[in-house]
Amino acid sequence: MIALLIGIICIALLQGLVGGWWWIIVIPFVFGVLQREFAWRWILAKGAAVALLWLVVILFQYLTSAERIVDRVGTLMGLSSPWLLIPLASLLAFLVSGLATYSGMALRRLFFHDRQIA
Repeated sequence: MIALLIGIICIALLQGLVGGWWWIIVIPFVFGVLQREFAWRWILAKGAAVALLWLVVILFQYLTSAERIVDRVGTLMGLSSPWLLIPLASLLAFLVSGLATYSGMALRRLFFHDRQIA
């Protein structure tokens, strides 16, 4: 739970201060490099943090100002409802940040030889 909160806070702060979608890759990667132990819970925690953060941001933007954009992108992707785009984007954020965390952990194991990645 603490890992989830730390991930949400770090990504939300950097997203708000600097902007750019790529923070969902950089922060989980750095957390992955800093982890001493390889554990799937860290991958799931960082993925869940980013997915939850993106879900909140997408819902906020959809309900305030970006309804047209979401409708158009949903139509472009062939979705029957634009509301299907919201969980799909959140799932994509989960997968990207989970893979970034895994990559950071793998890089640490490559240089420090703590344990083999299962």
